[in-house]
Amino acid sequence: MAEVYIGALDYLYGGLVVVLLLKMIKSNNMKTPAEKAEMICTRYYNESYLLVEYLSWPQIKQCALMAVDEVLEALEENKSQNKKSIEYYLQVKEEIKLLE
Repeated sequence: MAEVYIGALDYLYGGLVVVLLLKMIKSNNMKTPAEKAEMICTRYYNESYLLVEYLSWPQIKQCALMAVDEVLEALEENKSQNKKSIEYYLQVKEEIKLLE
């Protein structure tokens, strides 16, 4: 089971994260951090059908957190111009952790 989990994360991180990152950045539409957190996790759940089995909720949350970390890393490159976005995605990250 651990191999399937690691393989799933590798697959998601390699391909799906890139797609979801682009969608996340383009679809900010002023959602609250809680709404954005739920949207990201829902996308991972919906996209995980590509795997042999659906990802568990903890796995989905882990993938979502990794995706937000990637967004934050990209935003940090122009920290002075992206202060509001960085703050927003830090709040999104906290909301993902709170989702049950």
